Amino acid sequence: MGKPILWMVIVGFLTLAMFGAAVKAEKGEADEKFRGRRAGIAMLFSSLGRSLGKTGSLALGGVAELACVGWLVMAVKNREND
Repeated sequence: MGKPILWMVIVGFLTLAMFGAAVKAEKGEADEKFRGRRAGIAMLFSSLGRSLGKTGSLALGGVAELACVGWLVMAVKNREND
């Protein structure tokens, strides 16, 4: 049952990253320069946030969180049946 909860936290942080990039884009700030091992992933979520905007980022994150909640409910139901 721990995996759905972990993914809910991860999705929350990624949604926050996309929303932050959308807010920066709305303010007119320049694109960030990413370096390091995870630069590609950071660049992906930054560009997603900039292209979706604030509302789109929150909507996509909300749908992903709902999917994780559904996964958690299914895990709890299957655990009760055992």
